[in-house]
Parts: sequence; C-alpha cells; structure tokens
Amino acid sequence: MYWVPYLSLAINLIVIWFMPKHLTNKEIYVSWAVIAYLLKYRRNAKFIFSAV
Repeated sequence: MYWVPYLSLAINLIVIWFMPKHLTNKEIYVSWAVIAYLLKYRRNAKFIFSAV
C-alpha cells in the first residue's frame, strides 16, 4: 500500500494540469451557488466535501 500516496499525488497533479486557467464571473458564481446548495440542503454534503 506504499504506492497509494504516489497515486494520489499523480492524480492531483493531472487534475491541476487540466484545470481551466481562467474562469468567467458567471462560472465562479455558478460554482459557488452549487457548493452553497450542497452544503445547505444535502445531508451527505459533509461527507462529500470531507473526502475532497
């Protein structure tokens, strides 16, 4: 199981590499609204965001 941290690091670096570099205001507000909705109205949101 010593390879799990390296696999996690590789996946994180790939995600960061392919993330959009510039977001419009609309994309920022929509993403914040989705996160706020999940945190307020979903019971399992704490579990979802604790894994992130």
